[in-house]
Amino acid sequence: MSCLNLSCSYRISRNIFARDNEIKSFECVKHHFFCKHCFVENEVPEPNNSDTAHNVLRAGIAILDLHGEADLRVLDVARIAGVSVGAIYSHFNSRDGLIKAVRVEQYRECLSAELSVFSSSLESANTVDEVLAAMLLFCGSDGNVSGLAARWMRLEVLGSARRRPQLAAAVAAENMLHIDRGAKSIEMLQERGLIDPKIDPQALMAIFDSWSIGSVNMDLLAGTLADQKQWKALTDQVLRSAVLKR
Repeated sequence: MSCLNLSCSYRISRNIFARDNEIKSFECVKHHFFCKHCFVENEVPEPNNSDTAHNVLRAGIAILDLHGEADLRVLDVARIAGVSVGAIYSHFNSRDGLIKAVRVEQYRECLSAELSVFSSSLESANTVDEVLAAMLLFCGSDGNVSGLAARWMRLEVLGSARRRPQLAAAVAAENMLHIDRGAKSIEMLQERGLIDPKIDPQALMAIFDSWSIGSVNMDLLAGTLADQKQWKALTDQVLRSAVLKR
C-alpha cells in the first residue's frame, strides 16, 4: 500500500473512531437526561411553547454535568430535548445565551437544595446544640460530605460568570434571594431566643453562605489536616460565642 493510501486510510479510521466516540458520548448524555428526569425515550411528547425552554434547560444541564461548556453544542441540546435548533435560538438567542440560562438554573437548584436542608434543620431546632448542628451542616463544617456537590457546582458557575457580566448579575440576584430566604429562618430562631437578637439576620446568613462556599477549601484538605477534631471544636466555639444565645 502506498504512503498516500496509508495516510488516507489512517484519516478515515481516525474519523470513524472520533464519530464513534461522539455517538457514544451523545448516547451517554441522552441516557443521563432521560434517567434524571424520569422520561421514557419513546414516550417523550413533542414539547409545546410552555415546556420547550424547560426541556432545553434540562438537556443543557445534562451536557454540562457530564462534559462541561466546551462540549455543549446547540445541535446536541436540540436532539436531546426533542426540539428544533431554531426553537433554541428563539428562546435563548445564541449558544452563549443558552449557556448563561443553563448556568443560572444550575445555580438556582444548588441554592434551593442547600436552603431546604438549612431551613428545615433550623426551624425544627429546639436547643442551642440543634441550632449549632444545623449551622455546621450548612457551612460544610459537619465533618462529612454533605453539600459537597452543591458547593463545587456553585464555584463552577461563579467561574463561568467571571467574564459574563449578565450571568454575574443573575447569580448575584439569586444570591440575594437566597440570603433573604435564609434570614427568615434565622429571624424565627431569634424570636424563640436561640440566636442572639442583636445580630442582623441577613448579615448572618451572608456569612454562613460565604462560609459554605469557602468550605470547598476544606473539602480539598480533607484528610490532610493535622487534627480534624480540633478544627471542628474551634468552629463550634466560634459559633457559640458569636451567634448563639446563651
